[in-house]
Amino acid sequence: MKGGLTGEPLPDKADWVIIRKHIMEEQDKKTAEYIRQKMDRNKYQMITIDYPDNYDENSEFPSRHLFWTDKEEDRVVIYKRIKP
Repeated sequence: MKGGLTGEPLPDKADWVIIRKHIMEEQDKKTAEYIRQKMDRNKYQMITIDYPDNYDENSEFPSRHLFWTDKEEDRVVIYKRIKP
């Protein structure tokens, strides 16, 4: 998985793309904006999964972990590359 915080180059033709709703770092924000501008959505199938796209991605740390599923939060959206 590659993202704004890993420092690795993004692939030209990613098979899967996930742009999270909550941005934690400025570099992550720039990466998300870049992907939104460059990604050809006609080449991807949008999949919405029944899991909340909450801040901190439901951290494993007990002090930040939600011990319930947030029903009000937007759902996670995943883009899957359509194979020709």
